[in-house]
Amino acid sequence: MKKLLFILLTLVAFSGSAYCQNIKKAYMARQQENGTLYFIVPQEVFSNKENGPLTLDMVKLSTSDTVRLNFTVTCKDISPVDSVSFEASEITTRVPVEKIFIRPAKKSAWEHRYSLLIPYQDMKDIFAADRSPAVYVHSGAVETRYVAKDKIWKGYSEKIRTILSVMSAN
Repeated sequence: MKKLLFILLTLVAFSGSAYCQNIKKAYMARQQENGTLYFIVPQEVFSNKENGPLTLDMVKLSTSDTVRLNFTVTCKDISPVDSVSFEASEITTRVPVEKIFIRPAKKSAWEHRYSLLIPYQDMKDIFAADRSPAVYVHSGAVETRYVAKDKIWKGYSEKIRTILSVMSAN
């Protein structure tokens, strides 16, 4: 009986530490003069069949009620993006973007990099949604939909919810 209990405790301890190590690789926290700065490393979670992945990273200062999302997409069109919307369950949020750059990419395409601010509570709500959200990139009247596969979204959203909990607790 003692052996079985030891094995179970070892498995629980190992699985918990493996999960924490995985989270540690997903973000960085640095103390700043005006609070703790959290950086969630870039991930390719969303994709579009024609354009490929949408790479997303996030930055939040503990004293702020907003999250800065930075994203990169590759498009055949050079036309700048004007806004992004997130659609998850009952939540739809549309946010204007700030252009960081547009530069040539391979195969007659353009790499676009943008940044936006989104309320922290909206971000928490998106990641708490029961299904993977869709991200819509708007360029004038053109709307491009990016989606996450359910399996990828499940793992990613669990990590982000844990990181958001760490942010809220500090």
